[in-house]
Amino acid sequence: MANPLPTAEREPFRVEEPAIAHAGKGLRSRLFGIDFALLPVLALPLLLLKLDDTWLFAYSASEQGFIDTWLYFGYFLDFTHHLRTFRSGYVAGRLPWVLPGVFAYHFFSPIVAACVLHVVFFWIALVSLYLVLKHTVGRRAALPSAFLMGCYSYFLWAIGWDYVDGATISYMLLTLCLLTYAAKAVRPQRWLVLSGAAFALAIYTHLFVISFVPAFALYYFFARREHGMDWPASSRRLLLRGFLAVTVLFAVLNVVLRAAPLFFLVPALSRASRFVGTGNRWFDSSYGWLASAFWLLLPGVAALGAFLSVNLSEKPRTWRGFRFFWQLHLAVCAFIMLMWQLSGQPVLQLPFVYTSLLIPAVFLALGAQMAAALERLSPRQFAALWIVAAGILVLPFVVPLHSQIVTAVEQHRWLSPAGLGIAAVVLLARQFRYTGALAVLLLCASVATLTATTGTRTWGHPGAPDDPRLQKQAFLAIVDSVRAVQQIDPTDHLFFWYDFRAPLGPLHRSVSSTFMWWHRLVSETFPSLDVLTGPPYPTYKPLQPHLKIAILTVDEDALQRADDTLRKVGLTARFISQRRISEGPISWSMIVIETEKAE
Repeated sequence: MANPLPTAEREPFRVEEPAIAHAGKGLRSRLFGIDFALLPVLALPLLLLKLDDTWLFAYSASEQGFIDTWLYFGYFLDFTHHLRTFRSGYVAGRLPWVLPGVFAYHFFSPIVAACVLHVVFFWIALVSLYLVLKHTVGRRAALPSAFLMGCYSYFLWAIGWDYVDGATISYMLLTLCLLTYAAKAVRPQRWLVLSGAAFALAIYTHLFVISFVPAFALYYFFARREHGMDWPASSRRLLLRGFLAVTVLFAVLNVVLRAAPLFFLVPALSRASRFVGTGNRWFDSSYGWLASAFWLLLPGVAALGAFLSVNLSEKPRTWRGFRFFWQLHLAVCAFIMLMWQLSGQPVLQLPFVYTSLLIPAVFLALGAQMAAALERLSPRQFAALWIVAAGILVLPFVVPLHSQIVTAVEQHRWLSPAGLGIAAVVLLARQFRYTGALAVLLLCASVATLTATTGTRTWGHPGAPDDPRLQKQAFLAIVDSVRAVQQIDPTDHLFFWYDFRAPLGPLHRSVSSTFMWWHRLVSETFPSLDVLTGPPYPTYKPLQPHLKIAILTVDEDALQRADDTLRKVGLTARFISQRRISEGPISWSMIVIETEKAE
């Protein structure tokens, strides 16, 4: 049992009870201590879905032709056959993300399953962030911080697609939330076991999370001291117990499901060692990508605010305890990422995969920076401020894409979010008496303008297949194609041939990626057999007789063109079947052929 430190030895930093808490204290006590501020937090993802669902479907028709997200989607739709056919422990071994997706798509229709799966992880992330800030810097800062993160374009990207970074963010924040309760508890045993389990979920979802072990350990050590508690001698053992429990569970599941070997981390470690040992092919040593690295803008603003708050504040006493720690936490996480980048890994170069893992640290730091300004407001002032701030954050999801406001902001995509964000953190750091509310609104405006120009609504082109209005139909067309393949070839041995450079090419790549892409690819240059140059395009294997191929095309003469090409390599095309894939204005043919040796 942990004994509190004597009061004479140190005075723990105490979070002031906000005035708004007193207003509803009696009501909460009558209703079992429910925190009603969680209601708008829980409602936020549902509201965003109602206003604009592109954050959930934009990747479907993206002209970038994402591959990795569809690898996991293939397991969601066809788990058993994928395990039998594709012996890839790297993807299938990430059970903390794969299994929730499998359950969602098993019990619900595709659209509903996508909503349920991603909204649940959205809730985990937002509620965890809210509770961590509530118990460390105050409820006043927790509510707007949750809305800031929930309306941030790059968080919506991560939480909305089927790649692993959204789930990883949720598990990281859940770990911090459980550690927060462990740090406050006199008997933290169960919280520590749960914290170790949550951290295991984060690591087994995305192995890169191991890099943040120092930041998580530092937080728990600091939080125990700040709450006037000793460091229990059994802390490491309890954390390890939770971690090992999840490890054993997934090891057994991987063997039973044949998703990966008993040591299921081996494929992921092997992949990571290749990147570290031989260099990452995505790394750009010229750093020319910085000119358009909008995903680093808000982390940069938060880092500037952290520096100003700690070093230039006119009231340094307010930057004690957790308000100081969350600035240190951001600095530690950013330093870890920077070291990886300097070592030749593109962890800051891409807006997803790695950089998105900085999001928890960014909004924890910004929440701590807003705390002092918000506590000076009366309950009515805070309520009015929060309503205006929420309105500003939601505005990018309702303003027409080609309105004068959005057009003006897009002409200077760096200027508005950077200028507004810098002004906000400067005012928050200086803590002038009457500018705290203005600073919070400026910070909301910074996030809103950034979302307006980099959000998923901006990915498409009007009238094109990636038009934001057509993205849900594009998603359903991909689902229809996968179902058609399952019916045509239940053994999952169908190969794919299409033209990626055609208008519907990115959608066709998405279909092939649900069947592990490179394992089932003939060519992406139909009717040619040429290879697209540059990474990550593989060298295709020579064609053989008796190979079943699905041609995805809108070309009415596709069968004849395929036969002409195959004859050049001593084969011919035997027609098997044809399916029409059609969802609204998005339509193509799936022509299934079998190669035979030409006479």
